[in-house]
Amino acid sequence: MNDRVGLQFGDFTLDVSERLLLRDGVPMPLTPKAFDLLVALAARPGRLITKDDLLKEVWPDSFVEESNLAYHVFALRRALGDTPDGEKYIKTIPKHGYRFVALVKPANGAGAVRGSPTGAKGGDLEQEKAVDLGPDESENRDHSGEALERGEPRAANTVRGGKGASRFFSRTAALWFAAGACSALVIFVLLYPTRQPVAREPVKVEVSTGVRLSEGSAFAISPDGRRLVFAGSGADGVVRLWVRSLDESEARPLPGTEFALGGLVPPMFWSPDSRYVAFDAFGQLKKVDVTGAPPQTVCNLPALAVGGSWNQNGVILVGSPQGGIVRCAASGGAASIVTQPDTSRQEATHLLPWFLPDGQRFLYLSVSRTMPENSGIYVRTLDATPGTTSSTRILAAGFGAAYVPDGDRERGHLLFMRDGALFAQAFDPASLQLTGEPARIAGPVGSFLDDALFSVSRNGVLAFSTPDATLRLTWLDRRGNVIERVGEPGRYSGLALAPDGTRAAVVQHAIGATAGQDLWLMDLPSGRSSRFTFDARLEEWPVWSEDGRRIFFSARGGIGSLFEQSISGDQTARLLLETAEHKVPS
Repeated sequence: MNDRVGLQFGDFTLDVSERLLLRDGVPMPLTPKAFDLLVALAARPGRLITKDDLLKEVWPDSFVEESNLAYHVFALRRALGDTPDGEKYIKTIPKHGYRFVALVKPANGAGAVRGSPTGAKGGDLEQEKAVDLGPDESENRDHSGEALERGEPRAANTVRGGKGASRFFSRTAALWFAAGACSALVIFVLLYPTRQPVAREPVKVEVSTGVRLSEGSAFAISPDGRRLVFAGSGADGVVRLWVRSLDESEARPLPGTEFALGGLVPPMFWSPDSRYVAFDAFGQLKKVDVTGAPPQTVCNLPALAVGGSWNQNGVILVGSPQGGIVRCAASGGAASIVTQPDTSRQEATHLLPWFLPDGQRFLYLSVSRTMPENSGIYVRTLDATPGTTSSTRILAAGFGAAYVPDGDRERGHLLFMRDGALFAQAFDPASLQLTGEPARIAGPVGSFLDDALFSVSRNGVLAFSTPDATLRLTWLDRRGNVIERVGEPGRYSGLALAPDGTRAAVVQHAIGATAGQDLWLMDLPSGRSSRFTFDARLEEWPVWSEDGRRIFFSARGGIGSLFEQSISGDQTARLLLETAEHKVPS
């Protein structure tokens, strides 16, 4: 056996001794386990290797879920430029394992690869167990395994290929995170349309070790489906943007993207070439090169940026909770108004824009807090005059939507959230017509205010988070031991104790046709609670007066306006201050 061993297939050379994968002599980046898996497969071309054997071979000293193997196969296929079904290199044998189907020969006269790729005992790879089941089973079937049965919402996700969904998605891999802990994120790789029914198996992968996601769980998949950007805090407790390549195991922070406001981060979005991430930096829209260059200012914003979209012509659209959509040039300059809420429909705000493929028309969410039946996904053109009724409603909805093309076809699918789940429906961007029935593709899916927590790339990589677990107010002693639980479980995000300690003002979220966020008063001895605010605003940051008779709070829409309200008698909120800046009472 030669000192240096290697294999050659297609344009690739696998140098096992140096642990390198070369393409035309240029090293290709692979994680250590992805390299080990490639060696295990390429060393036995044409033979079926069972999933169990691969798990034992590549992870000999660890218990690893089968979903982890599926994710590494997916990463290898992307690195090799393989098709989702593995027609060129790594073919899936449904319910059994994988087969390396490319022609393999020794590289530069090197002998066959021997020994375990991980250094585990096992001897000659060619001598180890392999099972040949004869001809491959159905070429077009899904090869990711059986769909998982859903258990508790925070513990697992079920993705089933219902009627209609099979036309849109053929393969899935997934990674997920529990809200607040932010160690994982559910990512479905949904590529290459097919007409065959499929089952989809979530693949669970850590987003990044030691990083905690921010409030609102802001994240976005790059248009090419290769990277995930998200907001989170590391060991120093500072919230900033992090980026992770899906074929790497760890995320890295993006310098200069630090946030404040208790970790609340508006949704960020990518440039069409997947090079830049745009984000709201305290009233300025900035863009940061994900290779690590410092952020650059794009324009000043009239209010918080709630969603954005960047087209191929360098035009950026940004949603605003204080009015309509604004636009600016990616190269810099002043922002200008594109849409204005229609008072005849009692619209409050336009959010979460999404460019259609022509770069001229765009989707956006119009929200009416007082008449939620008027809320929905609308489409408009860039050259339409602001304030005119030249928008077309596509869909009744209370959360943002996204469009995904079907490969090279002129049509695609609209993705939107309904009843806590994600749906896809066929959509023609030319005629602006939805056809067929919506198909449930994932769920449960989380949300934060008007933003459904999902992100999708042009080539169908979908990421979503599961809903926040309900919380319950709990008294603790000084050592952190539970003394007593108070009230009913709910979706709480803020708490302020009254000066006498007998009551608490809490921020409670409600999900209906549109997002709701109100203040509730809780009587701590009895555990009973009552709603305190009823307006269409989104109230937050409660602070009690010293005498315990009034509560000061901030409200969005207008954003950051400060109010006070008596806890007895006339419970009408009185406006104290209204400016464009975000304000927190203290």
